[in-house]
Amino acid sequence: MIILVILILILLNAYFSLAEIALIAVKEHELKKEIDSGNIAAQKVKILIKDPESFLSVVQVGITLLGIIEGIYGGKFVAEMIDPFVSRHFNLSPTILRVITTCFGIGLITYLTIIIGELLPKSIALQNPLKISMWVAPSLVLFSRIAFPFVKLLTLNTRFLLNLLNIHKGENQKITECDLKNMLSTAYRQGILKEEELVLHQNIFTYDELIAEQIMKPAVIVEIISNNASRTEVTNLIKSKPYSHFPVLDEKTGKMIGVLAIKDFFLEISIPWQNLIRLPFIITQNTLVKDIFFDFKEKNHDFGLVMKKKTEFLGIVTMQDVMEGVFGDMPEREDYHKYFYKVDDNTWIANSFIHLQRIRRELSLEWMREYEMKYITIAELFSGLLHQSFKIGDQLKLHNVIFTIIESEIDSIKKVKIELFPTV
Repeated sequence: MIILVILILILLNAYFSLAEIALIAVKEHELKKEIDSGNIAAQKVKILIKDPESFLSVVQVGITLLGIIEGIYGGKFVAEMIDPFVSRHFNLSPTILRVITTCFGIGLITYLTIIIGELLPKSIALQNPLKISMWVAPSLVLFSRIAFPFVKLLTLNTRFLLNLLNIHKGENQKITECDLKNMLSTAYRQGILKEEELVLHQNIFTYDELIAEQIMKPAVIVEIISNNASRTEVTNLIKSKPYSHFPVLDEKTGKMIGVLAIKDFFLEISIPWQNLIRLPFIITQNTLVKDIFFDFKEKNHDFGLVMKKKTEFLGIVTMQDVMEGVFGDMPEREDYHKYFYKVDDNTWIANSFIHLQRIRRELSLEWMREYEMKYITIAELFSGLLHQSFKIGDQLKLHNVIFTIIESEIDSIKKVKIELFPTV
């Protein structure tokens, strides 16, 4: 009979452990679906987790009471069971005998309680917290009403101590950006997200901080039309390049005066092409990419000139560049392979103006994201990390990659070799 009572006490302990972990681990969005479908048990779960101090107090009251009863009766019962056996085989004084058998009895009960009453139910609860929390909620609510005085006292004492420690309710309940990133990484490792889906989500986090200079096509690779060019020269250039817009340069002032759209150029063949030049849509180098998107959308643009202090031409930004900030690389129309190309499986050559973002995407170096917010080009990466004059042979070693300057002139970098090594 006593063995049955002890077993029941251990199972009750398991019930409270099961309830505790299930209520802590239940996901709010899953619970909301059940509540919206009219599940009464889910509504009771919501009541319990809304006030965590109270339900934790309920659980603690239950576990503590069970522990006291188990200790008093369980240990004593086991001690009395093994007392005759020990006394027959060992010549011990009654006092020492009682100490040994009592310690053994308490130890055995504690072991069974830890395994059956704690670890096993908690592991089960973590596997399906929603289902288990809805199963235990009705009975736990009932027990909380029965034990209300003790629960209230424990809750008030807990809140008093939290206030004393300057820990306020809800402070740790907010999900941070780091939490979300960790969740996404976990989902990828578990096979829930595909690699391209993970990259898309990661891009969303960095998109909010991207600026024009980080996504633009640098001036050195932009095809520019001189305002002195003949229509024939312009026609030949347009036909040789897969672009819809071209920046126009005033040869006298050396400044960009506008943009030529090839649609206008071929539709208005009777008009001097210089009269078809549109006013440029100017974007400052530090304009946020998200702001560029909304400006393009509101003002019906898809092409802009990136300028520094409104005079120095840095490059161009198109709607495609803006979209690549989130969705990743799209089919290229620029001849980037001239400036960033593969030598062999582990070696690449990049001109100094190549963006770190492009290197990261091309070589799948996700760790480079941490540098992209500080440095835009590979030249800036060297400037920011070395703080010295540059010469051929200077190196940067980051993670499993070595960057080596292979061409330079007058303290400026021209080309860099990128070598990838297997991670240890």
